[in-house]
Amino acid sequence: MQFERQGYVIGVLMMVTAIFMLAPMIADIMTGNEDWQSFARAGGVVGVLAGLLILVTRGQWAERNLTLREAFVITALSWLVVPVAGCLPFYFMADRLDFVDAWFEAVSGMTTTGATVLSNLDNQPPGVLLWRSLLQWIGGVGIILMAMVILPFLRVGGMQIFRTESSDRSEKVLAREAAIIPQIAIAFIVLTLLCMVGYALAGMNLFDAVNHALTTISTGGFSTHDNSLSHYDQPAVHWVAAAGMFCGSLPIILFIKSWQRNSPDILRDVQVRGFAKICATAIAAVTTYLALTGQFGWSDALRIAAVNVMSIISTTGYALGDFTNWGPGANGIFLILMFFGGCTGSTAGAIKTYRLQAMALITKRYIDQLFSPRRVMNLRYGNRTIDEDIILSILAFLTAFAGCVIVVTLALTLFGLDVLTAFSGAVTAITNVGPGLGEIIGPAGNFAPLPVGAKIVLIFAMILGRLEFFALLVLLSPRFWR
Repeated sequence: MQFERQGYVIGVLMMVTAIFMLAPMIADIMTGNEDWQSFARAGGVVGVLAGLLILVTRGQWAERNLTLREAFVITALSWLVVPVAGCLPFYFMADRLDFVDAWFEAVSGMTTTGATVLSNLDNQPPGVLLWRSLLQWIGGVGIILMAMVILPFLRVGGMQIFRTESSDRSEKVLAREAAIIPQIAIAFIVLTLLCMVGYALAGMNLFDAVNHALTTISTGGFSTHDNSLSHYDQPAVHWVAAAGMFCGSLPIILFIKSWQRNSPDILRDVQVRGFAKICATAIAAVTTYLALTGQFGWSDALRIAAVNVMSIISTTGYALGDFTNWGPGANGIFLILMFFGGCTGSTAGAIKTYRLQAMALITKRYIDQLFSPRRVMNLRYGNRTIDEDIILSILAFLTAFAGCVIVVTLALTLFGLDVLTAFSGAVTAITNVGPGLGEIIGPAGNFAPLPVGAKIVLIFAMILGRLEFFALLVLLSPRFWR
C-alpha cells in the first residue's frame, strides 16, 4: 500500500476546504467583523499544509488504479482528517472554542449531523454562521459521492446492490462513476439555489435564505438562530423547509436522470415510493396525535408535523417547537423515526429506506419458507436481484448498528449522563440526526454542557455512522494491514 496516494487525496481535500474559507472571510470583511482574521489564519495554515502534501505526493494518483485497501484507508482518513482542518476557524475566532468543541462542531457539520455546541447564534458573526452552513454543504457533496462511488465498491452495508456493471467486474474505483461527478455537483448547486429562492420568496432575508438552503439540501440542520425554524412566523418558510428536506433525502442521481431524459424517473423508483409512503404515514400519525390531544388545530398540526417529521426522518435536525413537550406518544414516534433515514444516494443518514425494504422482503421470504421449505424464492428489489452476499451485508450492517448504539450509550452513561440522554445521544450521533431527547440535548438545548469525554465519544460516533461502520471498523482488523 502506497500512503503517498492517500496523502495526495487528503491534500486536495484540505486545499478545497481552505478555498471555501474565503467565503466566510469575505462575509466578515463586508460587515466589518474582525473575525475575518480567524478564517485568514486557518485558511493559511490549512492551505500551506495541503500544498505541501500535494507537492510531495503529486503524480501518485494517476500511477495505477485504486486498490480495495487503499479505498478503505482514503475513505476513513478523509473523514478523520478534513474535519480537523475545518475546525480551525472556530478555534481561532475571537470567542474561541476549545479544541474539542471546535472539532465537535466541524465533525457535526461535515457529517451533516447538526448537533451543535454553539449558543447565542443570533449574535454570532456572519462568517461563523456561513462557515457552519458551508461545512454541511461540503460534507453533503462528499456523502453523496461516497454513497455512489466508494461504498458500493467497498461492499458496505448492502450498497453493492447499487454498483454499475463496470464496477461489478473489476476492483477499480472511479470507472464510469467518475464521469457523473460534475453532474452531481451541478445538480446539488441547482437544488440549493432553488431552495434559496424558495426561502427568500417565503420571507427570509437573503443571508438566512442562503444559509438555510445550504443546510436544508444537505440535510444538515444548522440554523442561524437559536430557536431554528421557530424563529420564523411565516408558514411558507416552514413548507419550503419540509419540501427541501424531502428533496434532500432523495437519490440525487434520479434528479439528474429525470432532467436528462425529461421524464419522471424519480417517481417510478421503488426506494423513493417507499420513502414517500413512510413520510406520509408518519406525518399523518403525528398530525392526528397533535390535533386529537388538543395541542394544535388541524392545519397547524399538519404544518408542524410535516416539518418535524421530515427533519427527523431525513436526519436534518431542524426544530419547529420542542417536540419533547408534546407527550410520550410524540416522543415515541420521533425516537423511532431517528432510525429510518432517507434514500441511498442522498445526504440523509440512519438505516436508509432500501435496507428497510430489503429486510421486509427477506423477512417475508423467511416466513414463506417456514411452511414451504423446498420452495425457491428469488428476491428482487426493483429491477435488481438481492443476492445472498447483499443479504449478509445488510444483516452485518444492522448488527453493527445495534452494537455501536449499545456501546456508545454505555460509554456516555460512564461520563455521568442519564439513560435517556445517553441513548438518544448515541442514536442521534450514529444516525446523524442532530437533536436528541431530554432537557440537555433536546430540540431546545445543545451539546455544550456535555463532558469533554462524552463529546469525543460522540465525535467518533458521528464519523462511524456516516461511514456506515465497516469503512472505519475494517481498519481495526490486524489482517487488513498484513
